[in-house]
Amino acid sequence: MFVFCDDALGTNIGVILTEPGAGPGTIPLGEPKTWTWLTNNRFWQDPEWATDVVNVAWSPSKKYVYVATSSIYGDGGVFQLDLMHRTWKRVVPPATYTYSAQLQDGYLTRIEEMKLDEHVLTVNVYRTDATQTLIATEMIPYE
Repeated sequence: MFVFCDDALGTNIGVILTEPGAGPGTIPLGEPKTWTWLTNNRFWQDPEWATDVVNVAWSPSKKYVYVATSSIYGDGGVFQLDLMHRTWKRVVPPATYTYSAQLQDGYLTRIEEMKLDEHVLTVNVYRTDATQTLIATEMIPYE
């Protein structure tokens, strides 16, 4: 992962595959053996998850990275990046969140803990105003 410290514009990231031959390295491939990285396409970045990053967590399997962002310059959500297929999905706030009215003035998410025994990420959602008030805590299953 390459980190771009853009000062007042936040911290931005990109994923770079550095394995020889653009291979999976130590990531165990299941069946069918699917790998979408190419030797001439080893950099991955998407504005949805790569902008204004707060923190990241790598899954123990090395197949996924979880990225928490702020809504000041970025999206404000937490995203699961599938490193094998170069796909991503939003995991926080979930589609069914009940605190949407509290998010209108901006929010940030922070991955607080990865519970290895429970396969759960603890994610807190905070306001981005001066109070940084805790709005919600989400327990997200990880793969």
